[in-house]
Amino acid sequence: MNYEKRPDGKIKATLTLDVEVPQSWLEHCASVDVFRRDYSGYWAQGVEFDPKFGWLVLDEQDDAITHTGSSRQTNRAKALRAWRGPVDGAVVRFMASSLAYAKYNGQDATVCVVYDVEAGNPGVYEIVFGDGEVLDAGEDELIIEFPNGWYRLDEAAAVRAYLAGVRRWGEKWDEHQYCDGRWYDIAVQLALLGEVRYG
Repeated sequence: MNYEKRPDGKIKATLTLDVEVPQSWLEHCASVDVFRRDYSGYWAQGVEFDPKFGWLVLDEQDDAITHTGSSRQTNRAKALRAWRGPVDGAVVRFMASSLAYAKYNGQDATVCVVYDVEAGNPGVYEIVFGDGEVLDAGEDELIIEFPNGWYRLDEAAAVRAYLAGVRRWGEKWDEHQYCDGRWYDIAVQLALLGEVRYG
């Protein structure tokens, strides 16, 4: 633990924890149980599931999204594309992992070629910027935004949710005597929505 005393007399402390995320939590987030009404199912709908991509989740309570007609279908199609990752013709936002291409950070680009995974290039894409610059980019450098009210609940989000629970209730919070579906729901909301919005 590190700490420092500020001029105003307050103490700022930094604590680093190594937290083991239980397999049971990861399995819960990958199962349909996460969408039971006594967990997150009163606001979240699991639309699609894939072991690689996790759940595609729709926030059915979000007032900012349209739940009827062609807008819903259009947003669903956009959400499915974002959930599955970059495909040929997708418009993506680029975030450079190398300083050499930092000038393109935050710019939109078009995916032109998805390299053949069987050729030994998994997760590598050829993208074109508006100025004609062509780059090979890794999947972690490409951001496809989900439409309002749509989210991905995959392993990374499940880990974020568990850590949100640790920050709120302490280590091994899921074993606490008062832990119930509400606590599970709060952790998922914090991971996907960034706040406790419902319940």
